Amino acid sequence: DLNHSLQAALNKHQIELNVCDSQNEARHAMLKESYCLAVIDTSMLANETAIESITELRLDTYAPIISINRDEIASQILNAGADMCFSGSLSPEFIAIHAMSALRRYTLYNLYDERKPNEAVLHRGDLMIDPIRHHVFLNGKEIYLQPREFRLLLHFARNPGIVVTPDRICETIWPNSYDHNRDVS
Repeated sequence: DLNHSLQAALNKHQIELNVCDSQNEARHAMLKESYCLAVIDTSMLANETAIESITELRLDTYAPIISINRDEIASQILNAGADMCFSGSLSPEFIAIHAMSALRRYTLYNLYDERKPNEAVLHRGDLMIDPIRHHVFLNGKEIYLQPREFRLLLHFARNPGIVVTPDRICETIWPNSYDHNRDVS
């Protein structure tokens, strides 16, 4: 029922649904292609296996993850990386509505566009930069940067090993400022 309801809801918006029958098939699909949403039914798995499945899936994708699970492990599933948890007893239509909401938030509001590979998350050693959401993590801990600091870090991360002049930095990072070179040395 859930697959059919999701399919019907997504078809209205010309969105393709790929259904996988196992965790291995899902992981292979996530590694092979870029997806904007993952919905995983862990309700029939042992608690430890369900939590492990979400943890592994989170390592494979930054897309929203919706988990259908037993209520007693919902907080553990969220801690493992799921964005939303629903009881398997809820109607498939209700879950489909929330799936569309998560998809809309990820693709429209966060300006995600899989056709722009330069907007993908960057990894530089222990540093992870998410240009779409303006998040930076060092060794898994989030670092908060001002917008100008973030743009500067992103520019350097996208151009490793390249010597950049102050004028070039100013032209690239904040092109609308005048007399901006005095801020860069």
